[in-house]
Amino acid sequence: LEMKDLPADLHAVHEGKATQDYLDPTSFFELTYPTQNVIELAHSVMGRLSGHNDKAVHVLAQNFGGGKTHSLVALYHLANSHADLDRKIPAVSSFLEGVQMGSDSAKVSIVGFDRLDTEMAITSRSPDGTKKEFQFPWTHIAWQLAGEEGVEIIQGDRKTEREDSPSVEIFENLFNHVTGGGNPVLILLDEVLMWARGMVDRNKVWEKRLQHFFQYLSVSAGNVDRCCVVISVLATDMDKVAD
Repeated sequence: LEMKDLPADLHAVHEGKATQDYLDPTSFFELTYPTQNVIELAHSVMGRLSGHNDKAVHVLAQNFGGGKTHSLVALYHLANSHADLDRKIPAVSSFLEGVQMGSDSAKVSIVGFDRLDTEMAITSRSPDGTKKEFQFPWTHIAWQLAGEEGVEIIQGDRKTEREDSPSVEIFENLFNHVTGGGNPVLILLDEVLMWARGMVDRNKVWEKRLQHFFQYLSVSAGNVDRCCVVISVLATDMDKVAD
């Protein structure tokens, strides 16, 4: 890898715009050293997706450059491609050792909050590859998990994004719609506080809206089997998460 290619970009991986070493699961895992913390995270997340544990929400708190996004990319590829990965690759073997997974890949939604803009929408890709632009994280999640049907589940009017978070029940309806089709659900949220700060600075009403979003998302993920949420934040921001 060249130095310019080292920083991981979860959004670019999902959109198919990352370098090949991040985009191709085999290349990625051949270049990945499996630390014990990431191994334990992978075992827990994959266990949840396979219905073997109740740990539905994980918060990764590391300093800048500590590998948070790299860990999320690893989970992205494991959930999407576990059945096709070569277990002879040391990282793959470590991450999947003892994990019992079905043949179905997970439906994975990613939101890179460092990519979201406080005013403009950004592109999001549905399961069939259709791309549309959305501004708010809950619409990205719905679109990435279930396309038009997902957006219809979380809001009545598909043409205008809702500015408040869907309720626990609405999120549950979305997740049950996906898992009912045989696919587990994995939601990866990266650098969550970057966009949140900007929205709250613009309008204080967003403080409650975002509190509700993370609470409703977490509760609903815990209520739906084979559904998992992984959130990354800077370690220095953990006090702000508690607030």
